[in-house]
Amino acid sequence: MDEVFSLLESAIFGSKSNAAEHRFQLLVTLKECVTRCQTAASISQTAVTDHAHTLILHLCNCLSFGLRMTPPGSPAVFWSVVVSLSRSCPPMLESVHTISHLNNVKTPAGKVVSWLRLIASRKQLLPSLNSLAQHEQLIYRHYDDWALMRDREGVQAMLQIILPIHEISISLNFDDSMLDSIFDRPPPPQSVPPPPPLHHLH
Repeated sequence: MDEVFSLLESAIFGSKSNAAEHRFQLLVTLKECVTRCQTAASISQTAVTDHAHTLILHLCNCLSFGLRMTPPGSPAVFWSVVVSLSRSCPPMLESVHTISHLNNVKTPAGKVVSWLRLIASRKQLLPSLNSLAQHEQLIYRHYDDWALMRDREGVQAMLQIILPIHEISISLNFDDSMLDSIFDRPPPPQSVPPPPPLHHLH
């Protein structure tokens, strides 16, 4: 993991791309979230739940960064990516079907958080995101070239970062109506130019 971060960091210092810096910071924060979950696991299940909630929200930011559709970078857009992927990835069909028929979560943004909570609790997070990373056609269709999901080293780092999550018992409510409004607060303004990324899928 340290080698991956060193590679990313050295590449970023050789680039003036704000998008590259943003991708790196997303991964740094994701690693911090995972580390807090690991620490909390030695304290109590309640502590794990609190930190796992934050981890899921930040993972939404990672997966939404650079999405092409309007509004740009909205977690709501990512739900269409998940649904599209499930059509060609049978192991994901059951979890997507479960989220699509919840009683309390109705919005696309809420379903994204709900789906990530569900697969994290079932220890399916890594294989599901790995399936997404390998579906190049889907990634090209939905993501701009400066997106995290178009950066080979970035995706590799993200998958390695979340690997320890499978060793932690996570139990999150995935049918909570509050998930529909979890992203209602306006995000801080961002200015991300779209220069060619450091390493993207070919």
